[in-house]
Amino acid sequence: MAKTKTLYKGDFHMHSTLSHDGGVSVEEFHNVLKEGLLDVIAITDHNEVDFAIDLHKELGKQVIVGEEIKCQAGDVIGLFVKEKIDYGRTLQWTIDAIKEQGALVYVPHPLEVIRDGIGMRNITAFWDKIDIIEVFNARCVQPLANRLAQKRFNTYQSGSEDKNINKQPSKATLVGSDSHRINELTRTYNILEEIPQNPKHFMKLISDRNIMDVSVRKNAYPWQILNPKLNKLKKLVG
Repeated sequence: MAKTKTLYKGDFHMHSTLSHDGGVSVEEFHNVLKEGLLDVIAITDHNEVDFAIDLHKELGKQVIVGEEIKCQAGDVIGLFVKEKIDYGRTLQWTIDAIKEQGALVYVPHPLEVIRDGIGMRNITAFWDKIDIIEVFNARCVQPLANRLAQKRFNTYQSGSEDKNINKQPSKATLVGSDSHRINELTRTYNILEEIPQNPKHFMKLISDRNIMDVSVRKNAYPWQILNPKLNKLKKLVG
């Protein structure tokens, strides 16, 4: 009888209580990982890294340190960052700062401009410096943006009528829950063959595969879209 291959569930876009609108606590992250609901996560707080760094020290390779950085063009995530990267700078500066730390450039909700996606023009301009593109975001309030992302970036990978992009190399893709509360976690995740050990290993695990075949994708419930606002209100009233 053939031995069953072990697979791992990973989500690489989520927000802890350190984010101004985040609400997942240390205890909740511990429980999710301990119970095997997810096997590896990246905490990508808005313009902050201290929470992720502390939890990484506790749990090691199960927690990747990330940061969702607000730059002038929109949101960009750095994965495997070592220290906080300033926000409010240009896209060029932000990407270079991520690369200087040996980290990966991950573009979240790329075509959902209403939620600060950097848009197709910027993706095209910085294609060679981008490592990963998110083609499904569970909190997407414009479902068409997810469908367009999948269509456009599959076009990149398979060839396009656009002469500016049809010779570009393939790009690694991920899905992300973008969770802001515990009740959003585990609805969307990626399936990996191993726990990533470092940026190079991570890229090896997620490259050259059809993300739609190796992920679970469920949109957040409509009422969960309000979680960031509820979190901000909760922090305001103490």
